[in-house]
Amino acid sequence: MVSKTEVRGVAEQVGAKGHARDVPLRYECASIVTALWLEITWSVLFLVVAAWRIAVPLDEFGNSTDAARHSAYFNAANFTAIGLLGLGCVFWPVLSSWRESRRTTTTTTTNAEEDPQPRPVCFDEVVVSGRSLRVLPCRSLNNTERSLRKLAAGATLRASMRSVRLQSARDEEAPALKEGGKMRTPMKSLGRAADDDKPLKGGTNYLSNLRSLLIFLVVTFHIVDVLSDNVSAYLGCLSAASGAGAYHTTFWTGARWFVTTLNRFWMSVFFLISALFCPKSLDKKGFRGFVLGKIVRLGGPFLIYSSFLAPLLWMGLKEYAKHRLLPDNMLMALVGMAGANADTITQLLEFRYLYAQGPTWFILWLLNFTVAYAVIAQFTKPARIPFPHPFLLMVLGLGLGGVFYSVRAAVHGTGYDHFGDMNRWEFGLAEYLPAFAAGVVGGRNRWLAGVEKMDAWVVWTLRAIVLGFWVIFFCDLAQYWEVAAGALRLDSELLACLTPPVYTVPVTLVILHAWSRWFNTTSPSKITRAVWETSYAAYANQTLFYMPLFVAYVEILKAAGVNVLGEALNFATTTKRADPLVEGCIWGAFFFVTITTHLLLWPCAYGIRSLPVLRRMY
Repeated sequence: MVSKTEVRGVAEQVGAKGHARDVPLRYECASIVTALWLEITWSVLFLVVAAWRIAVPLDEFGNSTDAARHSAYFNAANFTAIGLLGLGCVFWPVLSSWRESRRTTTTTTTNAEEDPQPRPVCFDEVVVSGRSLRVLPCRSLNNTERSLRKLAAGATLRASMRSVRLQSARDEEAPALKEGGKMRTPMKSLGRAADDDKPLKGGTNYLSNLRSLLIFLVVTFHIVDVLSDNVSAYLGCLSAASGAGAYHTTFWTGARWFVTTLNRFWMSVFFLISALFCPKSLDKKGFRGFVLGKIVRLGGPFLIYSSFLAPLLWMGLKEYAKHRLLPDNMLMALVGMAGANADTITQLLEFRYLYAQGPTWFILWLLNFTVAYAVIAQFTKPARIPFPHPFLLMVLGLGLGGVFYSVRAAVHGTGYDHFGDMNRWEFGLAEYLPAFAAGVVGGRNRWLAGVEKMDAWVVWTLRAIVLGFWVIFFCDLAQYWEVAAGALRLDSELLACLTPPVYTVPVTLVILHAWSRWFNTTSPSKITRAVWETSYAAYANQTLFYMPLFVAYVEILKAAGVNVLGEALNFATTTKRADPLVEGCIWGAFFFVTITTHLLLWPCAYGIRSLPVLRRMY
């Protein structure tokens, strides 16, 4: 909606006698600020957070190591670049208009010296609230003046489009204005950021279904990972050591297999799906609209969580740990398992407002990748590469396995594997970046059609390969069973270093092909569309639900008289069978936290996305 006051102000620029006057620069800036206030807000906040990262170069736990400081400074440089780029895109029309006005003034002065009879200047473009109100042919000037006078006199203009064009029917075929000997065509209007990722239509609805399912699994993954990798070990249900004689619960094997099979490929699928539609979006919106849309759509949720919600969440959890766990010696037992000392506990529980990215690391790096692609696309031609044979892609996966192994050997355990908020750089360089690049090239060259039409024998071969990887992952976990001690000898570290990229290629192809055949909804229902639209908000805010629910479950156990971290458990032994009650508590935690999280998260995410401003971001 374009307000009457804004249009009246523009109309007054024409003047009472029909001669056009230049729109003041301050009015043009004000109109842009009014229209693009959200883009400006997030761009400025990126600069503010950059200054915060420089002033407080600590990680979310309050550590001040060299790796933490260097990562904070990299964040500052990254956020500064995004903020400046966003502000530059916002005010680019002002800068370009200023340059054009100088050139037009020079040309008008020259023409006036040659022709003493001044001619009425025809308006080329009038900016209304950052959008375009265009009057193109000179012979439509009278109609335009009449329309603008009516608007200035109090008429109301209702606009449902982002670009309003006043042009009479008899002038539709009039040529565009010439400038500098070249035909000038109207600029594309700036699209809203919320339109950046609308629900997919037609034959690619299966990608929306797949994305929503993966986000559902992401939330479940984080819950299972906490229970199987941390909590159950600290409860004494798992041995802190691994090897012969170690006993694991019935929950542990299935949980770790679930975590392993997903963790080694699924974030690559997210990057791939997101990149598939970047070329089309960039072509449609142009560089300015594309970048501003990504800053709102990706930068907004990232800043909300990492700079506001996550710090408050961690402060609350620390206070809970100090007042509810320390009196029962529970936290001392938990931290003691990790080899920490009293100073580490004090530093960990210090009440401080600290930056914490959490699951939104993916959103930050998706923003980095998309902006980098938009910049590179301005200087390169689109690559025309047909869909490679799936087995050729698997060979490429073998090469990326070498990259993964090399990067892991260089940064693992140094503190730099999460440098710049990247979730492990071996995955970032060997999986995430290649997956995003493949998505960009595939989106430009219709690789999805090639995936959907793979030969049956190729599909079944890929399925067999994926099944083989699943069996290997299970055997790697089963070798630590008490009954299987010594029967299996697999190098878990070597598998963790070599399998991710090699496994990612076939499982991604198999999943995309399966979803295109069996889960490609032709007429999605309202509930299905609501799930598509809600999944992004659910991903960005998941931690706000399952972490407090873990706390609630611990309180339920304590109220029931269960000694959650009792001194009777021997944490040092590697052969003690877990107590059935404690093992039952782990299963209870899984069902309670998982079910309750999803029941609360998705409706709340839908409500968040329905709010007036947040609907443009989520």
